[in-house]
Amino acid sequence: MRFVLPISLILGVGIVASACSNRYCDDCYPYGRVVSETYVHRYGVNVPKTEWATRGRSGQVVSTLNTGVVVTKNYLDGTLEGETTYTFPHSQAIEKIETYSQGSLIKERENHSSGIPQRQTEFLLPNSRAITVWYEDGTPHFRETYENERLTVAEYYTTQNQIESRIDNGEGYRINRDEFGQILSTDNFEQGQIVQRTVCYPNEAPKEVLSYRNGKVHGQKKTFLPCGEPNTIEEWVNDNQEGVTIVFQNGEKAAEIPYVSGEKNGIEQRYRDSQYLVEEISWKNGKRHGPCCAYIGEDKHVSWYYQGSEVTKAQYNRLTHPMRL
Repeated sequence: MRFVLPISLILGVGIVASACSNRYCDDCYPYGRVVSETYVHRYGVNVPKTEWATRGRSGQVVSTLNTGVVVTKNYLDGTLEGETTYTFPHSQAIEKIETYSQGSLIKERENHSSGIPQRQTEFLLPNSRAITVWYEDGTPHFRETYENERLTVAEYYTTQNQIESRIDNGEGYRINRDEFGQILSTDNFEQGQIVQRTVCYPNEAPKEVLSYRNGKVHGQKKTFLPCGEPNTIEEWVNDNQEGVTIVFQNGEKAAEIPYVSGEKNGIEQRYRDSQYLVEEISWKNGKRHGPCCAYIGEDKHVSWYYQGSEVTKAQYNRLTHPMRL
């Protein structure tokens, strides 16, 4: 199979062509070095670069990059107009098409290597866009319309071209599938924003259930093992793991771990049979720090840590309370 480097890795940013006000310039290829360039007058005649510029900069500029991508841009009076195309590296097949009107990007489309459309975005208004995505065989995958970054209307299809979920007026649920039709997750939407996501195993059993607020993981997150048993119950605040995480083993509570800003901080407690405390571990900024206690029968065994390294109690005291001169 021939490996094809995706144009998105070359471009880095989806709308690179609009980064220089869409006026003609020699510096519009930050994602690849130009090795050859052809200037075509609007009447279809190849002309030197200086002549193309003095004649109004209307027509085409065809650039071959050192990455093997060929970029064809159409200009009218020095401003992008019509289609700008990008080929796959070392291929004549078109991977990406951008459509401009008076220098403004109004539509972009990415294709599979077969030439079948993969994804299209239409910029309807300054704060509105419509996205269409296709499966690899060309059947519709989904259509979404966003207004002010909120999902307002959408339809989602199976590989048999049947609608299986939809969003109306910002309310509903979305079934996310990969390009081959495998279910990845389902999302619940309210007022145009995701409020809950269920991530699935390949057998469609729940793997994670996450709560969202304002587009960020916020609230309770539950994870499950493939057999359906609980794995963890976590608390999240604005995409950061915060509070106490409960860890399960064989369906029973095995540990309670405190988190601050995504790192273990505080005293982790480990249990036997969900209720008997067997170990306490001190954490600071994700590292063991302080006393760690193991309870075996009636005995208590204490070991000491300083920033992740095991030390003696005397060493810990010296490091945390250095003598003042």
